[in-house]
Amino acid sequence: MPTTIHLSAQDALFSLSNHPLVHFFENKTRDVDFMPTARLWDSLKCALKSFPILIGHIQETGRAVVVDESNPNLPDFVETSSSLHYGKLKEHQFNWNVWPSTIATVGPVTAPGHKGVIKLLSVHAVRLSDNSGLILFCNIPHYVLDGVGYYEFLGHWAMLCRERGKQPASHIPSPEPATSYVFDRSLLSRTLYAQRRSLDSKTVMFLTRKSCVSTIFAKLPYKLQTRLASTALRFNHANAHYFHVSSAALEELYRLYCSKVTSVIDFNADSLASYAMLTALFSTAIIQAFVEKRNRRNFICRMLDSALGYISRTSSSALMILNCVHAHKFLDIKYIGNPVFIQPVIAPLGGEKRDGAPSIFADVAEHIYTRVGSIDALLLGELYNTLQANPNTYANLAMSVAMGQPLLTFIDEREYRTEDVDFGCGSPSWVSALSWNMPNFIAFQACPQGLDGAIIYASLKDDILEYMFGNAFFTKYARLLF
Repeated sequence: MPTTIHLSAQDALFSLSNHPLVHFFENKTRDVDFMPTARLWDSLKCALKSFPILIGHIQETGRAVVVDESNPNLPDFVETSSSLHYGKLKEHQFNWNVWPSTIATVGPVTAPGHKGVIKLLSVHAVRLSDNSGLILFCNIPHYVLDGVGYYEFLGHWAMLCRERGKQPASHIPSPEPATSYVFDRSLLSRTLYAQRRSLDSKTVMFLTRKSCVSTIFAKLPYKLQTRLASTALRFNHANAHYFHVSSAALEELYRLYCSKVTSVIDFNADSLASYAMLTALFSTAIIQAFVEKRNRRNFICRMLDSALGYISRTSSSALMILNCVHAHKFLDIKYIGNPVFIQPVIAPLGGEKRDGAPSIFADVAEHIYTRVGSIDALLLGELYNTLQANPNTYANLAMSVAMGQPLLTFIDEREYRTEDVDFGCGSPSWVSALSWNMPNFIAFQACPQGLDGAIIYASLKDDILEYMFGNAFFTKYARLLF
């Protein structure tokens, strides 16, 4: 019998985006039997038994996934070969410019593929020349799970592959999953949120606001929504870059913070404090670039901006979405979904000039630390209830961007368990998102071996990046990798 997994309004916040990540594995031992295709495929099929949602079909309404074993939505699994050697990738620090051009089989936005079907799992394995390594592209729509769930799946798949590699070829039992995963969204609300704590008024206003355009968009069939979003991103996307902020730079930013504000916070390289430092550093530089770009436009363009701002009531400010607290730490179950708290922050674009000075940086860092640090299970429960009562919030967010409001998204990915993605040959040397994405999407990632601090994935318009390079405060602490 088919099983229906009803998706929540919390899932819907991410219903138009993907997890298109690329993992680079080096064949360090020159193993002839390096990540063999049959073992990858067999272990993947076994892993899907523990993650049945990934072989389901999203309903046309977009509100549920139907899992029918007699009619599975099988993953796209493609393997190709490349004349590129792993050594060249390593030499160029895994820069997108040297990647094979066809690695990504899908883009950053969820969209129907072959025969109009939305695949919930897409895999592309690229074997490099001289058996020097393998590139593994894996995409799962954000709608069905968050980054933590993504690496739960990849880690589980990798574990099964390792176990199969240890068994004789004549008899390979299917290992029982070590963990029971939970996909029932109603169980999350029942087990976590016995009590509530009120959201602040600005967050409530952001989550509950409505517009005619967003109401119409939310009523469209889900596949049409994804096609429109995918087309819009093709016309309005940004090139991605990687930056590095060293541990020494983070510590210097922390000392600067302490010299400007009276509140005392604990600090280490992976803490909420470092998230606040990194977010403040990048947000002040990007917002200053917005202001400088606007101020340099001619009189007619500025008048047009003002008129459009009056009509849409959005373009006079930048909307920052802070995403660094996962509810997984509040749970005693292996929940696979999107227990994510998004914290909206409105940053003015007019009036005073945001010059990236130390005092402004410290004020922003303190505000971010306070807002995000206050999140707990009670607040998360109220967010869940508010979203359930306002299921079209995702459409409001999408339309805000479409109407011209600058949107900055900051997500902390440093705790994703990429080290568990070991198929028997070691963890990936480098994990990367795609070379293009929605503008002003910023992700903080753990450093690979050889670097300390944090690496930052930032998709930025070229003119915004140019302004940021002219910001002496920003460039003092952040170094462009590529």
